[in-house]
Amino acid sequence: MNKITVRHIMSWGPCSEYPRDRVKKIIGSGKTPLEICTLGLPAQDRLWVLLRPEIIPEMDLHRLACTFATGALPIWEKYYPDDKRPRAAIETKQKWIKGEITVEELTAAGDAAGDAAGDAAGDAAGDAARAAA
Repeated sequence: MNKITVRHIMSWGPCSEYPRDRVKKIIGSGKTPLEICTLGLPAQDRLWVLLRPEIIPEMDLHRLACTFATGALPIWEKYYPDDKRPRAAIETKQKWIKGEITVEELTAAGDAAGDAAGDAAGDAAGDAARAAA
């Protein structure tokens, strides 16, 4: 896809903040993905367009997610050095991308990583409550 058009965006079901007229005003007859990156829109709205499987193949999106998550691991491991669930989830996802494990195994690892994030959020909330007391 060379250009992303109004028709593309509307077929993807944008939120109510982006009716057809507004989308047309923003992108005119179409924009390349690089041009979408430079629009003066909130980052989450630009990413909503750019990170679609119609723009980036689904397996590449999975690889991208692993890359970003791996970049965040040093922060996690600094504060939770004994909690290996996020690293295990990334490694499991990489195995799934290669076809080495099942979706069920991937889901279990993802659930464990989600639990780790929930535990960390609970720790942060507890710290905030103690600081406020």
